[in-house]
Amino acid sequence: MSMRSDVGITMTKYASDRFNVEIAAADPETQSAVADLMASAGFTSENKSGDLLFIWEDVCWDPDCFVHRFVCNMADNGHEAEVCLIRIGEDLDEMIDIIGEMDANPFEMGVVRKLVYKA
Repeated sequence: MSMRSDVGITMTKYASDRFNVEIAAADPETQSAVADLMASAGFTSENKSGDLLFIWEDVCWDPDCFVHRFVCNMADNGHEAEVCLIRIGEDLDEMIDIIGEMDANPFEMGVVRKLVYKA
């Protein structure tokens, strides 16, 4: 059984342009897989500056997929302010993965923790 996650990705216009260049250079199978993944996002948004937001809920997320590797590479190569990926696993004891920072964060994507109870 595959683990399910909620995943959000934000990227600046600069990161989005680089993403499109790297996809164009990829093999057709990878291009198709990326197109399918991006199209499956439950919510997407683009602001006036060209920054993008993608949200997936209950998705089988593969950390070896092109999209995940792209965000990691951007963050690892000094462009952490251009991207942010947040992955929340299905189990409460799973860690929350946050990759990149996207300093401006125009979509205010983040994680909210709260205690829920019944009195």
